[in-house]
Amino acid sequence: MNTRRLFGPGAAALFLTACAGPDTNFHSEIPGFAERVWVGPEYYANRLQDWRIRGGRIESVEGSAAKPVRTLHLLTRSLSEDPGTVHMRVRTAPLVEGPRHEDTWSGFLLGAGGSHVDFRITALTHHWPSTDGGLIVALDGTGRIVVRDNSVNQGFVGPDPSIPVDAWPLIQPTTEEHGADLPTEAVLEARATPEADGYLLRVTVTDPESGDRLAESTYAGVPPEQLSGGVALVSHRSPDLRGPGYWFQNWELSGSKVERHDDRAFGPVMGALYTVSQG
Repeated sequence: MNTRRLFGPGAAALFLTACAGPDTNFHSEIPGFAERVWVGPEYYANRLQDWRIRGGRIESVEGSAAKPVRTLHLLTRSLSEDPGTVHMRVRTAPLVEGPRHEDTWSGFLLGAGGSHVDFRITALTHHWPSTDGGLIVALDGTGRIVVRDNSVNQGFVGPDPSIPVDAWPLIQPTTEEHGADLPTEAVLEARATPEADGYLLRVTVTDPESGDRLAESTYAGVPPEQLSGGVALVSHRSPDLRGPGYWFQNWELSGSKVERHDDRAFGPVMGALYTVSQG
């Protein structure tokens, strides 16, 4: 267990604890008393001001159409190019309620970049799809499990509030089982295992209290290159189309495909600060 003590002028000491075993397993543990914008040294937020910790949760406070895909990258872990298993799990729910629609989701980004891409560049993956963008595995605003391709570069050159949801093509499941009315708060889980023709990706949604399985989708033949590289939490837009996005709790990552990189903490840059005086 790694515990870091953070000091600030005129402020009490804050503790951020990230639990990790002696191997590559990861479990986020956000202290209940902490409330701040910067999530911690193990993470890189896009953008810094769009994420915070509060009440033991990680929250994405930006959900506008102009900045649709917010990501929180886990710097100290990545998915190896070698064959292996992956298991990721998180508890999630929207910060605000809204109409049920497909152009909003919360979940994971898997396999952004890879060993051929500097991890600091990979950590900037957000907003719109592009080459080596990975897979989005999520629960959308209609209560449906979705896996979307984040690597189809359609020539976006700048912030565009009209980016259509089709910019992230849906990958059709091999099998699909869904309950009638899924709750807005749930546990999302993704497991990937290698097979002869690629990977079998199994995505489940369970009730956070009872543990009952509410939905499950499988995806056969996932190309290996889509499951190597960086990993992140993803909050896409707001359920009410204008407010904040989603919160996350108890993010877990394990498996033989997971690599550990403690030396990457603090990432591309810790932060930037500027002031404006008299205009």
